Amino acid sequence: MARPTDYTPEMATEICKRIMDNRSLRNVCEDPDMPARSTVFLWLNEHDAFSDQYARACQIRQEIKFDEIEDLAAMASPEDYQVKKLQIDTRKWVLSKEAPKKYGDKISQEISGKDGGPIETKELSDNEVARRMAFLLTKAAKGK
Repeated sequence: MARPTDYTPEMATEICKRIMDNRSLRNVCEDPDMPARSTVFLWLNEHDAFSDQYARACQIRQEIKFDEIEDLAAMASPEDYQVKKLQIDTRKWVLSKEAPKKYGDKISQEISGKDGGPIETKELSDNEVARRMAFLLTKAAKGK
């Protein structure tokens, strides 16, 4: 049986179902009844409805991976905890790359003034602004 090359909504739905079964697109496209991965990528570019459906299937797959983390931790035993830890860490890493806003590390920065206090600001007069601009323009003209 030849691999399908013509887009159909039914084929798109089947691909998305397999994605929601926690399979990668590479893995799904290895099935003999599925199109080549390059064909799926073309379809994603050409069919907005499929692109939206595929994106939602990938989000559901992320939720499944997230749920598996807790299950893996609960099933860990002293004999296999290193294997479970690797499985958990792999899922966490993949999720942080697939959906960094949702599953990535939260990084925030704070800028503060002297001794952790507020940043002091002062308003410049029009003359001071003009003087500083003239200085910067002169410096830029000299190439410094």
